[in-house]
Parts: sequence; C-alpha cells; structure tokens
Amino acid sequence: MIRFIALIIFLAFFITSADAQGSEWLYYDEGDAVHAGSSMPYQGVRFSLPDEIIRSPLLQVAFYYSTDAAFCPVEIYITDHSHSTILTDRMSHSAVNGWNYLDLSTFGISVPHNFFVILENRKCGSLMLDNNEVSVRSFKGNHLKSMVTHLSHDLLIRAEIGEPWDIPVLIEWDIAGSEKLTVKQSGVATQRIVRDFEETWTLYEEASFVTNNNMYGLWKQKKQKFQISLDPEEVREHLIDSLSDDLTNEISDVIVTKISFTGKIIADGTIKGTLKIFAKISFFDMTNSAKVTIERKFTGIPVELNEPVTAAVQ
Repeated sequence: MIRFIALIIFLAFFITSADAQGSEWLYYDEGDAVHAGSSMPYQGVRFSLPDEIIRSPLLQVAFYYSTDAAFCPVEIYITDHSHSTILTDRMSHSAVNGWNYLDLSTFGISVPHNFFVILENRKCGSLMLDNNEVSVRSFKGNHLKSMVTHLSHDLLIRAEIGEPWDIPVLIEWDIAGSEKLTVKQSGVATQRIVRDFEETWTLYEEASFVTNNNMYGLWKQKKQKFQISLDPEEVREHLIDSLSDDLTNEISDVIVTKISFTGKIIADGTIKGTLKIFAKISFFDMTNSAKVTIERKFTGIPVELNEPVTAAVQ
C-alpha cells in the first residue's frame, strides 16, 4: 500500500487529506508518535468513508512502527465493520522503524463504508500511538473478534482510498413501525418508552445497506429471509445521541453488547421484521450502570409503490 508521498498533517480529531487523482487519505491521529501501542497482538483502526459514500477502492495503508531491529514481521488484515470478516487475504510485511507504506493499488481491494485496518504484531517492535486524549477509533484484542477494547490514544494507522464506486440502488423502502425502549438499573424503577418511527432504507446491488439517518450495514439474504449486520460502534454513536434525550442522567459511555436485525420479504415486495439492540450504559454522576433494550418492529413498502399517484391533467 505505498509509495512514499508527503503526508499533510492537520491537528484535528478526524482528518482526510486529498492526494493525487481524486484519492484521499483517511486518518484520525495527530501525526506524532508519542506512546508505544498495546502488548496485545492485534491492534487496528476503524475507518469510515466520507458521508454518503457506499464503497471505495483501497489504495494504500500506512502505519508508524518503532523497532531497533532492521525489520519486524507483521501481518495486515482488512476487514468489514465486524473486525472479523476479512475482505482480502492476510498480507505479510517487514516493518521498519518509522512510517511504513504498503501499496495495495493493484490488489483490487474495495472497502464498504465502515472497515478496519488491523495489524498483528510479532513483538520485536511496537505500533505507535499519538497523544490524543480521546480515542474512539483505535482498538486492541487477543484475536480479531475480540477487538472491542479502545486504546488510550489513537494508533498511527492510515488508509488511502480512491474515487468512490458508483453503486446502483437495488431497492428503497419506506419504513414504519414501533419502538420500545426499556432501561433497567439497580435501585431505580424500570423505565419504558414506546413510540412510533419512520425511516427510509436503501439496499444497494453489492449488498450495502443504509438508512436515511446514516446508519450503514451489510445485507444478507437466504430465500425470503434477510439479516442486516450493523456496525456496533456506529450504533453506539447513534445511541449516545438518542438516549441523551430520553434519560435524565448524563451518559458517559454506551457499550453495545448484541444486535439482532432480521426480517422477511413478502411476495408483493414489502418487508417486515424486528431490530433488537442490547446495550450497557454508564453515567457521569452515578456508579450504577444501566441495561438498555431497544426493540423495533417494522414494516416496509417499496418507495415506488408508496409514491402518490397524480391524476393526469385533462
């Protein structure tokens, strides 16, 4: 993923920098290698494509490495948002001290809206962190599936993407349904909120899924049944915003523990199903955490069938 190119560093939390011919660097670090990474073997960064981009080619990966050896063997994984579904074969690389660049432009790799770049470190050196006090994009674990723990700072791992693909829309649905929110906390009466909701969902031909409030996922279908895989970190971000309006106490963190999103396609093209989200909430002013369950029951009508019919002018 790399030829040597000049990286323009902006001191900001989320940064994209334009490169040649419409490509773009995605990174979240501040640019300075300050702290050694974790001792855990797997460390990586969760990337998101710019708003409304469904899929792009992955051109390069860059990471900062510290070692006294001539080189250290590392393994590089590109995964979807689950940090366990690998999008291409694992890649071996001999890391040197400083910035390392891996050119992937000839590999034909494409990435969905949310994806991970993960390195497996063999411990003769260390990945490096910046000094950013807020890290929500860098994770560590003992294996790919276990990468749910945030690092204390941001990893210096970056990804260059090419011009976004123009993915045709397969179908859109107008969604309506009911949502039941249940909050259980020790020593506090259980809180229940029931309300209606409406959304528009879009399914693309390569199986990407997105809602009109920018919740991205991946669609799987077997006969008439379907399952949607949502990004738990993206769900977490949405929950922090939505639950802040519902709960009295100020939320310090949300951990999504389970998501179940399934449904069925009816013969007329309509859909129905259920979305269940289970999460744990902590608060700034309380020691007791709370368990939250959100259950949405929904039906959907294809947009073209739901558009009002305009009478012809005589």
